[in-house]
Amino acid sequence: MDATQHAIDACTKAIDRIDEHPDSYRFGDWTHCAVGHLYWATTGRYATGFTEVCGPSEARPVIEEVARALGWNGYPSPNTWVSDRANASGVRSRESSRRTRKASAALAVLRSARKRLLAEQAEVVTTTPHDHALIA
Repeated sequence: MDATQHAIDACTKAIDRIDEHPDSYRFGDWTHCAVGHLYWATTGRYATGFTEVCGPSEARPVIEEVARALGWNGYPSPNTWVSDRANASGVRSRESSRRTRKASAALAVLRSARKRLLAEQAEVVTTTPHDHALIA
């Protein structure tokens, strides 16, 4: 399975988890923010702390792929990029609690990343070397 598919799968799992259990999302906690949920979706468990989420791990390539789909260009860290997008997504909601609004913002960002990754994957699948030769 390629990196894009891993990222799509992780986004889907993270979205489902936050959707079903909005209380599992905590923006200020790296282990349970959008990045923490991507870590959980990749490894099958929540991290025990910041270092585990943001350091080298099997989740790191997935987080980088999601960050790239959200426009990351290498700076700052992919973790910070995804987290900042989730915090500043501008989702307007009538949800009553701040936590639920933050979870809704994270869901919007993860869905956006998944949509872009799916579009990118579809483009790769439908484009052949022959197509590239015709374009050139």
